Amino acid sequence: MEKKKSSSYYRVYQEYRNKIKSNKNKALRRKLFVFGTIGILLFVVFLYFISPISRLKTISVKGNELFSNQKVLEIGRIQYNDFYLFVFPAGVEKNLENNPFIESAIVNKTGNGSLEIVISEKRIFAYQFGEDSKIYFFNGSEATLSEAELSYLMNVPYLNGFLELEVRNRVRLAFFDVEESVFRMISEIHEYSTSYDEHMLRIVMQDGNQVFTSLLSLKSLNYYLEILNHLKVANSCIYIDEISGSAYSTVCPKEEDIGEIIEIPTEE
Repeated sequence: MEKKKSSSYYRVYQEYRNKIKSNKNKALRRKLFVFGTIGILLFVVFLYFISPISRLKTISVKGNELFSNQKVLEIGRIQYNDFYLFVFPAGVEKNLENNPFIESAIVNKTGNGSLEIVISEKRIFAYQFGEDSKIYFFNGSEATLSEAELSYLMNVPYLNGFLELEVRNRVRLAFFDVEESVFRMISEIHEYSTSYDEHMLRIVMQDGNQVFTSLLSLKSLNYYLEILNHLKVANSCIYIDEISGSAYSTVCPKEEDIGEIIEIPTEE
């Protein structure tokens, strides 16, 4: 009887040991599987990051006129060969839209290491240069002007006078009626006064002519080329009559009189 009990205890003990050993083997196999899988994944990741397919290879930039493609990338803080996985479109958009010249930006990954950037630049109205240098945009915003940004203002008028915000906004809104092709011909916009209008305009064109007009008749500037063809003048002063809308050329005011109260010469 005791031998049977002993044999039974031994059998139970062996089954217990076998079960523990089996569980240990299973745990070891699981560990080996996990570590093996992790090792394979790390190796695949390593291969990915050292291969060309992990890099930003192609960048398409659209909508930029002021900035070169390279400058857009600098503003967006990205460059060719950046890790494609770590290029975040939302972050690039934020960097671009923080620039005062850029209205909006849309950035998309298009696959195969390619990125598409579409920006909308703010239309610049004019700039003032001096102790408080400013850039004024047509949308009503403004920004401090640095010397490094002067190169972007080749076709932007210099604004002289109009220091009051309300008056400057009236001038800005009036120029919405001037066509872009004509606006690009303007070199400078000066404020000058007459006895009946203290906020008239002296517009210096890139061809050397000067146009004297009021805000109300500014839209007539759209016919500038036709006016030149009719008057056949060069380096002259052209006056646009506010009431009739007609244009004529006559003697230019003396430099020392510009900015003072003067009367517009009448057509002879």
